Amino acid sequence: MFKMRKRVILDSTQIIAIGFIVLILFGAVLLSLPVSSANGEYTNFLSCIFTSTSASCITGLVVVDTVTHWSVFGQIVILLLIQIGGLGFMSLATFFSFLIRKNISFKERMRAAQSFSLFEFKGAIRIVKHIFLGTLCFEGAGAVILSVRFIPHFGIIDGIWKGIFTSVSAFCNAGFDLMGKFSGKFSSLTAFSDDLVVCMTVMLLIVIGGLGFIVWEELFTIRKFSKFSLFSKLAIITTGLLILSGAVLIFITEVTNPETLKPMSFKGQVLSSLFQAITPRTAGFNTIDLAAMRDASKVIMVVLMFIGANSGSTGGGIKVSTFSVIVVGVLCIARGKKDVTAFERRISEGTVFRAFALVIMAAAVLILCSVMICFLQPELSYTDVIYECVSAFGTVGLTLGITTELSGISQIIIIFLMYFGRVGLLTLSFAIFKRQQRSLNKLQYPEGKVIIG
Repeated sequence: MFKMRKRVILDSTQIIAIGFIVLILFGAVLLSLPVSSANGEYTNFLSCIFTSTSASCITGLVVVDTVTHWSVFGQIVILLLIQIGGLGFMSLATFFSFLIRKNISFKERMRAAQSFSLFEFKGAIRIVKHIFLGTLCFEGAGAVILSVRFIPHFGIIDGIWKGIFTSVSAFCNAGFDLMGKFSGKFSSLTAFSDDLVVCMTVMLLIVIGGLGFIVWEELFTIRKFSKFSLFSKLAIITTGLLILSGAVLIFITEVTNPETLKPMSFKGQVLSSLFQAITPRTAGFNTIDLAAMRDASKVIMVVLMFIGANSGSTGGGIKVSTFSVIVVGVLCIARGKKDVTAFERRISEGTVFRAFALVIMAAAVLILCSVMICFLQPELSYTDVIYECVSAFGTVGLTLGITTELSGISQIIIIFLMYFGRVGLLTLSFAIFKRQQRSLNKLQYPEGKVIIG
């Protein structure tokens, strides 16, 4: 007798984890083709995997300059990977099903909600439609504004293409740029550090993309702050405080630095300080030489990159909401409160526990990976390496200039960090240990006493 094979059923977390791997491999294959490179030759597959991972995971770290190495076809592939990675392939599938008037099943609704970290499945399709409409409007408006500024520098066709590419890259918090032929390889937006329109447009796109789709929906439908959910209140307030405090601290530490802010006008100094405070929110653009910044500023940017954007957004990091829960939790514990509360709402113990677990897991992974790279390449400083690792995990894309110096094994470590950062450590652990979760959750051991502090 033949035994029937057990049917493998994947849940949403497993589909997300596997889906990104498939997307990365597909993008790498396309980028490896001669038509994707500017010189018409095959590109090293590891470089293709690195670029595809960086684009799909909306990071922005690159081992080859985007505009000088890749052809227009290769740039289009990268842009599509950024857009798919930013919005999520499951949400795209749901949206196309809606366009062709196909009945959307409960599982599809559930997966769409999971993709955007929605609280419930009810209204998921309506929110997906709002997300795509909002994305089209924001990216379209950004592309028009940036194109107007770029056309005088690059001509009509190239100016429009750079405007579209930069707008999508900024909104999806990717950090890829096409300025290599204009201001030098890997120069990002340093040539526009004093351009108020370009900088403000890119900053607004980054912040809007990093706030998260749930916050969008409440801003669009509720509009009154007092009626917002606890999640949205924490996201908006914490985002504002992080940007403001980051900008002030960077301004203070860099205003006397002759290699960064000191030679600029006061407008340029304020604009650059604000830009460098916003871009670590997983965007990856820069308008000053990051390697020339003082160590204090680098530490500030590492902290901002580690926190990242908000949950349910196009960004990475441990997320603003996680950071908010930890801060609120610590304050409540310090005050001797039994419950963790904010805005007259109680945060569940499970949420607080997951927040602390995520931070510890992320810190452990980053320390392990940074130590491994330093062991493999002792010529690199630990400051540069931890900056690179946090940038990869936070899907930021900022670098102090060592990305192109990484060995093959070090590049693979960075690739895994970008993947972990985009998919999420908790999502990945849930996907891997799905079977064990069911049995472990049924066990309840006797309580033991542990002395803390």
